[in-house]
Amino acid sequence: MSEFDLYEFPEGHSGRKTYVSVKGHSRSIPKPYTYRGVDGHNYVLPEYGGTWDGIANNATMIMRDVQEFTSPVDGSTISSRSILRDHIRRHDLIEVGNERLKSPRPEIQSNPRETAQAIYHHLDTVRRMPEREYRDRVAQLETRN
Repeated sequence: MSEFDLYEFPEGHSGRKTYVSVKGHSRSIPKPYTYRGVDGHNYVLPEYGGTWDGIANNATMIMRDVQEFTSPVDGSTISSRSILRDHIRRHDLIEVGNERLKSPRPEIQSNPRETAQAIYHHLDTVRRMPEREYRDRVAQLETRN
């Protein structure tokens, strides 16, 4: 592969066409040809003429594949991480431990005087309500429960 070919997307590439700047290259290179090193810089993958310069000696880590299991959702057999990722996407699932937590609601500081005023105001509204309207509202509340 010549130096010029690094600046074009691989033939048949159908994904997003993203270019990144790579350490040691004057022009940006298509992302599929690169990897991000431990130092935060982008490097060309060895299969395209680059080296593993961006990987520290002790940074290599091998992750075991998942053990085969049957999905409780549809009964299909999951035998690899890629199949698991597809399954999760297809069924719109969330892995336990990967949930996006909602930000905690701020605690509302209540002022006892304001709370009492709001209660008295509501009671006064109910007192001034015509008897028929009051009974209709009570009936509506009872049917909800």
